[in-house]
Amino acid sequence: MTSQPVTAGDLVRLRDIGFSNSISGATPFTVDPDGRRIAFMLTRADPVTNDYCQQLATLELRPGARPQVIADGGALSVVTQDVRGILIPVGVPRSATPQWSPDGRWLAFLKQREGVMQVWRVAADGREAARYLTTGAAEVESFVWSKSGDAILYATRAGLEAQKQAYAQEAREGFTYDERFGLNRALEPSMRSRKMVQLALNIATGETRVATTDERDLLTGSLSDGRPAHALSAMRGADGRIAWTQRQDPARILSPVELWVTGRDGQRIKCDACRFDHHDLERIWWDPAGDGLLYFVREGWGRSELVLYRWVPGNVPRSILRTEDILTGCQLSADRMLCAREGSTTPRHLESIDLARGTSQLLFDPNPEVTPARLGKVERLHWKNAAGFEIFGDLILPRDRKRDEKLPLIIVQYRTRGFLRGGTGDEYPIHVFAARGYAVLSVDRPPPYFESIPEGSWSSWNEADPLNQENWNDRRNVLSAIEGGVQLLQARGVIDPRRIGITGLSEGATSTRFALVNRPDMFAAAAISTCCFDVRAMMVYGGTAVAEERRRAGFPSAFGDLSPWKSLALSENAATFHTPLLIQVADAETVTALETFMALREFKKPVDMYVFPGEFHNKWQPAHRLAIYDRNLDWFDFWLRQREDADQAKAAQYARWRKLRP
Repeated sequence: MTSQPVTAGDLVRLRDIGFSNSISGATPFTVDPDGRRIAFMLTRADPVTNDYCQQLATLELRPGARPQVIADGGALSVVTQDVRGILIPVGVPRSATPQWSPDGRWLAFLKQREGVMQVWRVAADGREAARYLTTGAAEVESFVWSKSGDAILYATRAGLEAQKQAYAQEAREGFTYDERFGLNRALEPSMRSRKMVQLALNIATGETRVATTDERDLLTGSLSDGRPAHALSAMRGADGRIAWTQRQDPARILSPVELWVTGRDGQRIKCDACRFDHHDLERIWWDPAGDGLLYFVREGWGRSELVLYRWVPGNVPRSILRTEDILTGCQLSADRMLCAREGSTTPRHLESIDLARGTSQLLFDPNPEVTPARLGKVERLHWKNAAGFEIFGDLILPRDRKRDEKLPLIIVQYRTRGFLRGGTGDEYPIHVFAARGYAVLSVDRPPPYFESIPEGSWSSWNEADPLNQENWNDRRNVLSAIEGGVQLLQARGVIDPRRIGITGLSEGATSTRFALVNRPDMFAAAAISTCCFDVRAMMVYGGTAVAEERRRAGFPSAFGDLSPWKSLALSENAATFHTPLLIQVADAETVTALETFMALREFKKPVDMYVFPGEFHNKWQPAHRLAIYDRNLDWFDFWLRQREDADQAKAAQYARWRKLRP
């Protein structure tokens, strides 16, 4: 097994069980009814073919077991998200988690057929080939087996095909420019969101009907009967009892959250020792070993720790496991909990957790060649920002760093949990930067600014958000978190303060631009993956829906007095801007980058921009991801270390960058 430092190509080609940047929240695996096997989709990117290999596999739950591939998973599909009532492809891979039939003989899974996600079925022992079950022009969004196993319950959006036909007719006369146009979209309208329709497919006959109420509850995982009035989440146990969470004050979004259950006599019981901040409690399960509950809660500095508790009504909750790792998709199987786990130097793998002792056992590691010895040294750091929030971040250093050596620093945003791959959006290869001789600070974003005001009585995000935007309070909140981390590293003598780079995608890109405007002498180079939080980009090019939403939040107008934008917009600071800026954007988002790019270019500032075709907010194509990794490495080497790659294929790139030097 190699001990060479990990490369950009290694990171792109990691084998994934589910996806670390998924937004669906779906578990990446499922357990068979006997609790002896699990099933999952194993995915690996290939930048040479610019494609993915997806395979449906099963694994026996015993040490040393090897996965059995039973079906081809087909082409990768990306999520289409409902944003302001419009369906937007966001570039995040769609969950394709397989589901076991109640008798354990079959697995159903999502796979494309003629470009549309449908439900397929395959024999769990792999002896019968997979075949599709559902048909039609509409995507299957989610599915489960019926309790009897003779039907597939699935959800799809109603009326999309009719809407497509209506759009085709409208195209002949010209589209009305309305809220269907805007960010992350081409210059044509997006589809309006449609209500989900829950259907039941009889497997034997192929007949489809509308799902019953009980079937809809099974499909959605919700309760339509017996759900407490103010419940945030609720689940029914096998014996019919309900566990739920609710705010202490239902009218306040920052109200503490309580945990409740119904006893065997029907009486409601509150966990008096379970009082959580509004976003600490992550998930609850009925304990298979007794009358209590198991739950995950965020604790520790800046909520950086994940703790598993067992609570039996009438007793104080007892902790089972405490970790800074991510535990994803956890499911109960007898006396153990099965989870996908990842840490700062360990990519996602499958583990079994003993619920009595809290000890873990490895079940399957899809990337055994990626060992901590090939990665940077990681240290968790703690500090506070100006708003008083507890901030945490990870410092990653080269393994061969000489004592007292001051290194150039690269800041990566805006979540630092789990495997330190490439920051949010996965475009800045953290451990590869460390191998190149950089210190890397991966910073976790603080909570929104308004949460620093304890007496806040807001009933919704829309009511509280204007306080974030007033005087750009939340932008200053994030910048002070970044500044605090840099000051900590300077005090420790780890970094060279003259050679600091900063990066980011989406929220991270906005934080980067705000930092470049308000601390222009702090950074020697920058790279962003989305662009731009600028005057017209937000209030004009983003479309009518975005402009109206921003205006309600208190954003200044794009017309008339533009002085409020001076603290944020790069275009309003182009004349004095000097930090070398690399912009790598999806084609769908290029229009929002032009104001910044052209303003900096007009004033002959060091800016370079690349546009990636067929991409979205999150870039998903393997060839693009590798190219982005490599160019970010080259960019910071060029500006922070005065180094150039000798590869002749990059000659034009460096010739262009040399001209950017003052």
